[in-house]
Amino acid sequence: MKDWVKNRILEFFNRVKVPADIIGRVEDDPSDGPGRSIGPVLARRIIEYRNRLPVRRFKTFDELDAVPGVGPNTLSDLEYSFDVPAADFFENSLFSNHVLPESWTLLHYEWEANNLSEFRKAVDDEGTFRDIVRSLATRACMETAGMSPEDSGAATEPLLTQYIDAYHNSTEE
Repeated sequence: MKDWVKNRILEFFNRVKVPADIIGRVEDDPSDGPGRSIGPVLARRIIEYRNRLPVRRFKTFDELDAVPGVGPNTLSDLEYSFDVPAADFFENSLFSNHVLPESWTLLHYEWEANNLSEFRKAVDDEGTFRDIVRSLATRACMETAGMSPEDSGAATEPLLTQYIDAYHNSTEE
């Protein structure tokens, strides 16, 4: 399993508060035969195990693997559920929420961190995240609409001030 997938899984389990936060989020991997995914008993065990850890957080994947009931099928289900690049997840969620694919052209622009430290900074530091989004959106405007860098910057400002601010404010605790 890729390290970024393991990290995404650990972050997910460190955020959940109750079993209902887990149930339905992890899908059954069809490649390992029919079965079920994480149910209420295992979800409760995972949370209870995590809460008994010294800092009440999973720090390593081995800690999650040590939860009674987490076995190869569970790990396969977790990998199947969380090994989806963010761009693919975003596109699928758009189309599953009734955005018609023929009405929009989605362009895939990626930003790749050189190391875990750079990734954490992009995730944790809002200014860094905004700079990354700004550079990708500006590039998209220049390449697709032939805009100058100045016009592209003006065109991307609503993305930063309306969408990101609205999303950020909706996720604050």
